Amino acid sequence: LLTRDIALVDAKFAAITLRQGQNFLRALALLQGRALSLAELANQTAIRPALAKKIFDALEMLSVVDRIPPAILAKKSVRKMRIEWKDIGLWRHALGLGVQETVGSNDALKLCITQEFRTQLGLMSNPPLWSFYKSRDAGHIPWIFTRGNQSLAVSCIPSENPSPYETRALRTLVESNAKTVGVVLGSKHAPVTALAPRVWLIPYTAVF
Repeated sequence: LLTRDIALVDAKFAAITLRQGQNFLRALALLQGRALSLAELANQTAIRPALAKKIFDALEMLSVVDRIPPAILAKKSVRKMRIEWKDIGLWRHALGLGVQETVGSNDALKLCITQEFRTQLGLMSNPPLWSFYKSRDAGHIPWIFTRGNQSLAVSCIPSENPSPYETRALRTLVESNAKTVGVVLGSKHAPVTALAPRVWLIPYTAVF
């Protein structure tokens, strides 16, 4: 990837050293599921922001990562795109994580769920729009699938009994839109439970 593929997108990338490339991938892997910050990437890798953007664009072109658009649902909504890796094996390698270190990682679990959603969306002739919601007061919904005026909002809280505080963003969204259904992906042993009108708790294994 670093010594061949990326240089095929732009020959200028051949000047990037292997160490610079590895540092960039690691910094990018640490931002998995978080807002894209070119300034943060530049600071961590000693690569100019303009070049960092070009490298990111090249990795997106190579289907290594992509950007998920935010859903602007409130004044405090985060408006930056979110980074999502497309290959959990490459993400794990960029972080230097072994298989055992990945087991039990919430980030790894969410990335596996994202990959499954990608597969299912790819099988649809008319897939819904995927966006996410995050607010500055810590409310977060990683997956919002919208088609027309109907939406399915999904969050992941690996617990058998998530608290009302943990589900507040999802419940607020569902309450504000009569054509939205909310799903909380709980632990693998979570019982199927109605948490609120049109908000359900199911085990995350139901996705696969």
